[in-house]
Amino acid sequence: MRILIIGNGSIGNRHARLLASAGHEIAVLSARPVVDHRGFTSLEDALTDFLPDFVIVASVTSRHGADLDALSALGYSKSVLVEKPLLQTIPKGGITKPAMPVQVAYNLRFHPVIIALRKALEGKTIFATHIIAGQHLSQWRPGRDMLSTYSASKAAGGGVVRDLSHELDLAQHVLGPLSLITSHSARVGNVTVDSEDVAAAILSSTSCPLITIHLNYLDRQPRRHWLIITETGPIEVDLIKSTLSINGNVETIPLAPDETYKRMHQAVLAGETGPCDWDEGIAAVVLADRIAPL
Repeated sequence: MRILIIGNGSIGNRHARLLASAGHEIAVLSARPVVDHRGFTSLEDALTDFLPDFVIVASVTSRHGADLDALSALGYSKSVLVEKPLLQTIPKGGITKPAMPVQVAYNLRFHPVIIALRKALEGKTIFATHIIAGQHLSQWRPGRDMLSTYSASKAAGGGVVRDLSHELDLAQHVLGPLSLITSHSARVGNVTVDSEDVAAAILSSTSCPLITIHLNYLDRQPRRHWLIITETGPIEVDLIKSTLSINGNVETIPLAPDETYKRMHQAVLAGETGPCDWDEGIAAVVLADRIAPL
């Protein structure tokens, strides 16, 4: 399969590396020099000369909408995978769903612990769920000044809510469509220029009456942890340690390097259900807009 990747940053390079190793032909659209793959600086040239069967939008978040619009304007009609979040924000005039199929690269849906958690929750009554995710921004991109990264700037699409929107998507994926009750976000540290570095939200869903989500750029001990209170006892999830605990019985579920991306690629290229679709991606953006308005 011929796959065009829009964007030549770390995440675009990861997609390119994994898909090339799986036997796909890769081209990259970027203003920067492209190494190891065919490079284009014009989207029109890439679509005309490379004739991609699939496109991945891995540009900075603030460009996702423009890249989707450009693909539509040039008549591209095949499937597209957009890096998370789908959009930086919902435009004031609203958003029109593209004619081409669009999915969002929330790869943590394919984490084996999340898969096991969904199975463990089948048939259970859930009373409350607490989700916390945080890591100090200085640890994200070693060797780079954290204040120079897109995460530090609202204009570039940064901020902890959009950077860690995996948690928003996972909450809807595991617990169902979310309703926001209240939220707060703020810049309380000095790790960003102007984007929020801490946020909290209280939500509900049809399967869980009380959901709390806490996100931050400030925690020097990286964590991605869930506590779910059910009628039969607590279930805890640690996505960093790859563990699932049911009533105190801890199981470590092996996670191979890049496994979540490989599983996601297989699912989206095969047209399977499971990846985040357009409507779910938009729901996550709407939620991010309400928690941390731009």
